[in-house]
Amino acid sequence: MAIDLNKDHYNSKNNNDDNIRTVYPETESEEIYPEREIYPDREIYPQQEISPKSSPAAENIPAAGEVYPQGEVRHIETAQECALTNPPHNDIINKKEKKHKKKKHRGWIFWVVLVALIAMVSNNYKGISSYVYTNFMDGSFAEITKDFSAAGIKTLTLTDSNSDVTIKSSSDDEFHITVNTPDDKTYDMKSENGGITVNGSKSTGVFMTWILSSEVTLYIPDSYEGDIVIDSKNTSIECSAGSNLDISNTNGKIEIYDIDGTDIRIKNDNASVTLTDVTADTVKAETKNSSITAEKVTAAILDLNAKNATVNAEGCTASEYASLYSGNGSVKAERCAFYISGSLISQNGSVNAADCVFTGESVVSAENGRVSFDDISFENMTIKSKNGSINCEAFGDEEDYRITASAENGSCDVPDGGNGEYYLDLSADNGRIELDFDGSKPVLY
Repeated sequence: MAIDLNKDHYNSKNNNDDNIRTVYPETESEEIYPEREIYPDREIYPQQEISPKSSPAAENIPAAGEVYPQGEVRHIETAQECALTNPPHNDIINKKEKKHKKKKHRGWIFWVVLVALIAMVSNNYKGISSYVYTNFMDGSFAEITKDFSAAGIKTLTLTDSNSDVTIKSSSDDEFHITVNTPDDKTYDMKSENGGITVNGSKSTGVFMTWILSSEVTLYIPDSYEGDIVIDSKNTSIECSAGSNLDISNTNGKIEIYDIDGTDIRIKNDNASVTLTDVTADTVKAETKNSSITAEKVTAAILDLNAKNATVNAEGCTASEYASLYSGNGSVKAERCAFYISGSLISQNGSVNAADCVFTGESVVSAENGRVSFDDISFENMTIKSKNGSINCEAFGDEEDYRITASAENGSCDVPDGGNGEYYLDLSADNGRIELDFDGSKPVLY
């Protein structure tokens, strides 16, 4: 049995006037009739197969591909096809509930991320993140303390991530280790074979990985002369104790101060290194993408290397060798004394020195920046600049030097010559050269 279709509604192509319809705003709205009547009494059961012969609604639905009186061929779904293409009512409800839960879950994540961002940019991000963790995420913090005898200990090793590490002097002759950590992170601490090891596990919580950090405090006996080795990620380190430091870190600043040690070696990526009031035989610091600052550092060997940032040294002394290097930033030295051998090099920035003393052999180079010296004392020195000027104001007398100067694409008011004890070599590819001696005695710091 075919459905009785309205000719005026479905076969308007036979009447050209029906293709143009005008609706006037003041008249009643045109009533639109559905193309196919939906039978409200048709039920589809999820566990029962529906066939066209057994379905009451199927009796009123023509077979697929039946030709209508108007000659138009339409494909009308059978009850079997409807049952397959339209899911049962319970499945629809379940999908809606799942979708609602997903939206609710996404909303929770949004607020956590928002609070995390606010915490990161605020001055009290640790307090805010800890409050969220304990009050909204049902988290808690655990404090762990362990004491170890210093007898026979040669190495203290810390391996950790996402933490704040503090190294300070112990009040007695023992090691004391205190950890305050979220409950989803554990620490393994033990002493064996002449070494103390502290290993922090990875956090199981996403929120912890982003914001929260454990607090690790290492108390070191003043008499301890062994090694302190730290291998960490996403960790800030503050150290005021120890003799031999070997620190490797990423994504966290390192501050070393008030140390009288032997060997200090630091490697840090994506965060700064600061050295203040440090005395040691060797001080080496290397960074990627962050600056190095050294203030009142005294060492036989001072080596500061920043691959993509600035290097600043103030009040520093190196008795044997000093190297200040920047791969992509400026180099600055102020009130420093570098004896025997020293170098100040910038691959892509300026080099500046003021009130400094250079004895022995010294090399100064700026690839893409100017070299500026103000009130310096030096013996044998080579100064090069490829794309910048050289401006040197020095203590001493010009007669003490053998001078060679050349500027390929710039002015040079420095004459070659002299028969002095020391040499000075000046060269600039694309910049001017200026040199001035004040005739006074050099100042030795």
